[in-house]
Parts: sequence; C-alpha cells; structure tokens
Amino acid sequence: MGIAETISARRKELGLSAQEIASKSGLYLSEYRDAEECDKEIFDVVKLRSLKRLCNLLALDMLKLFEIPCVFCAATSDNRAIYRQFRNALIYHVRNEKGWSLDDLSKRTGWYKSALQKVESEPDYLESADLSSIRLLANALDIPLQVLLAIKCSDCSL
Repeated sequence: MGIAETISARRKELGLSAQEIASKSGLYLSEYRDAEECDKEIFDVVKLRSLKRLCNLLALDMLKLFEIPCVFCAATSDNRAIYRQFRNALIYHVRNEKGWSLDDLSKRTGWYKSALQKVESEPDYLESADLSSIRLLANALDIPLQVLLAIKCSDCSL
C-alpha cells in the first residue's frame, strides 16, 4: 500500500472526514485530498509542519510511513552528539566543514540562497519546507533525513 493509500485508509478507519483532517493539520481541503490521491503530493506540496500534524492526527509513524531508516537504531558508531545540535546550526556546521558557500549549496540543492540563509539562521525554518526539498538538502550535506526532519524513532526514542 502506498503512502496516499495508507493515509486515506487510516483516516477512514478513524471515522474522520477529509475536512476534519485538513483543517486540523493546517492544509487546505484540496491539498489534503491531493495527498490522499497521489504519493508525490505528500513529498512536493505538504509542508513538514503540516505533515507532522497529519501523522500525529492519524497516529502514523512518520519514519515508517516514508520508509526512512532510523540513523540511531542503525548506527555503528556514536554519532549522536553531532546530531543533537539545532538543525540550523548543524547545516551551517556541515556546510562550512565541506568548504561550501551558500551559493555552492544552492547549486547542489536547487534551494534559493535567501532560503538557505533562513535555514541556517532560523531553527524552525525547515518546518515550512516540503519533504522533497528537505531530502535534497539532507543528501547534499550527507545529513540523515531523520535529523533534518527532527523526528524521533518509535523504536529507540532517539
């Protein structure tokens, strides 16, 4: 079952309307309906903040729903300390470690330089980004997606 189908089935199982879920998760009804019909919409349209609310309302584990492996469960070394930084500080730190300018990171991710400045200066800026954009950033910087999403694992609680 795909992501959209899982979301739709869970909403129906809970006896909730699409309108209820949309309004409580901060989505327009049309955005929510698109998310129930097409997996791609969840990645490209729904902002992280709304996606977290949606998963919470439907009692869905976000890591499992998107098949994101937990970096901490699978860790072979203790990399927890570096990932305990605020996301914006971590991104700034890793970018500088790589010797990249904001322009360099912009070219690698497709993010606008002005948005990257906000990513690095505002701790919660990523909450207003979509999953596809965050994934591009995670891949370019070699930071686990789970860390940039700021999602705890239900298995290890990290």
